[in-house]
Amino acid sequence: MPTTYQAPPELIAFATREAMLDADRVGEYLRTVGCVPARGKKCPTPRGVLLDLGAVLRLRAWDAAGVTAHIEAGLPGGATAMNDLIVALWICNHFPRYTKRLGTLAAKVFQLHMDRFAWTADEELGTEVVLDAVDDDRLVEAVAQFLLRNAAANVQLIEEE
Repeated sequence: MPTTYQAPPELIAFATREAMLDADRVGEYLRTVGCVPARGKKCPTPRGVLLDLGAVLRLRAWDAAGVTAHIEAGLPGGATAMNDLIVALWICNHFPRYTKRLGTLAAKVFQLHMDRFAWTADEELGTEVVLDAVDDDRLVEAVAQFLLRNAAANVQLIEEE
């Protein structure tokens, strides 16, 4: 019988908070640049555009804070991502089927955020904390060195039992 994955509550809360923050950033950005429809009017925008705009604004915030996790992961900086989004919007205007490709940056940024950032740091410390990427070889080497340095103490603990 297949088991279903139950995400930790901290991860669910983190993802929810960050999605709301992205939505607030997008809304504020659109108001700031004057991209707000007249009262009572709608401005249909593909969800991928809004999701990628949220990702772009997050990348820009990371750039401004000196965070480089996205660059290390092969994602663009905020300025490059904004340029790419503007080009994508132009393409979508001329080739509407391209709209289906939008949202991929958002998915990549979201995954990076879930994988490399501490889920409760902003709530507990008031700031984001980037976790170091684990290099398996470095981790094994560090554990081996620790065990070698503490071999005598480990033998003594075993003998005492």
